[in-house]
Amino acid sequence: MKELNVTVENGVKTIEVLQGTALLRKEPLQVQVRGLITAPLAYIEKRVESIEQLDCHLLVDKSEGSLRLVVNEKNAYYDAIRGDLTLNPDYVNFGINTGESRDTFALADFIKMNRFFFSDKNVAMKLVSELKNFKAKVDKEIELSDNDRGNKRTILNQVVDSNIPESFSITIPIFKGQEAETIELEINIDARDFSCTLISPEANDIIMEVRETLLNEQVDKIKELANKLVIFEV
Repeated sequence: MKELNVTVENGVKTIEVLQGTALLRKEPLQVQVRGLITAPLAYIEKRVESIEQLDCHLLVDKSEGSLRLVVNEKNAYYDAIRGDLTLNPDYVNFGINTGESRDTFALADFIKMNRFFFSDKNVAMKLVSELKNFKAKVDKEIELSDNDRGNKRTILNQVVDSNIPESFSITIPIFKGQEAETIELEINIDARDFSCTLISPEANDIIMEVRETLLNEQVDKIKELANKLVIFEV
């Protein structure tokens, strides 16, 4: 070993010397997690005894539906655990309350492939049949009329009202990780081009109510486990 000159200052108790093929020092790894709304609580449940609560904080964003737990907030290698209320992809695919439109054939095919979410598959298949027969029925009504252009829209509107059921229900989880909800959907059909949109005031109400309830439940449980934790609403 070559001669090594070391100057030790007051308060230094340990000197580490790396020589030859010694491994390079690695910096600590951050825990960066983005999961379901329950993620911050799951972290605290297992580690509440090992963290310094006064060096942590929780950010609550009710409008976005998210929680973000920061551990060792002053450390460059702090941990950050984020939980989001995320809409279930199966629910999103329905395009409810989004303005997404499909023609009657496309909607019929979609319902046929998603009949799993109907409590009675016969109801789904009946709706499929009605949607696929819709254009044929419209064409027949127009053919039987005098084809007066001023009356065309009136005829189309009458067919829409009489041929398509006012509503139907599906049972589906609205948020990822949550229980399924039974919601009522309505089909709006534009008489000009037969495009269909799905709307559900009930689903919109559930989303607003569940977001508020679930966030409050998670925050209350975190407060109970870590009562010194600073909580901010943003």
